Amino acid sequence: MTSLQNTQVDSEIAFDYSTVDPAAADDLRNAAAYINTRLTLSYQLLVEVGHKLVEMREQYTGVFMSWATSEFRVSYDTVTNWMNTAMRLGDLSDGQAALFQTRALYKLSAPSTPDSARQAAQDLAARGEQVDYKTAFILANAPAAIQ
Repeated sequence: MTSLQNTQVDSEIAFDYSTVDPAAADDLRNAAAYINTRLTLSYQLLVEVGHKLVEMREQYTGVFMSWATSEFRVSYDTVTNWMNTAMRLGDLSDGQAALFQTRALYKLSAPSTPDSARQAAQDLAARGEQVDYKTAFILANAPAAIQ
């Protein structure tokens, strides 16, 4: 069997399945489909959790953050990231969501990130381009840098 390798295709990395035997290629493709489905579910669950947290924050302002951080054993920043993602990027299609790294979602959904940066990231994903943290950082800090 040939060693596994990645090849650069346009602006995204695509695995070259011809470098492995057909049985391995089928196995790897099936695993990729399984994992990509789970990654999409992760985004959907993150958004659902974020919306529920927003709802609880509105009802229980005095105790909300103490409750959330202790109940779920996560940081203030994590709770805030979940809510921000739900509020500002909670409407991505499954296909788009699969192209966003989680850190990129958090960066782009921050209140300090301009709406134009979020839109530019969604436009990239709509064209099938991966939105990683570096891209999100550039868009958030210099939205005109990437068209």
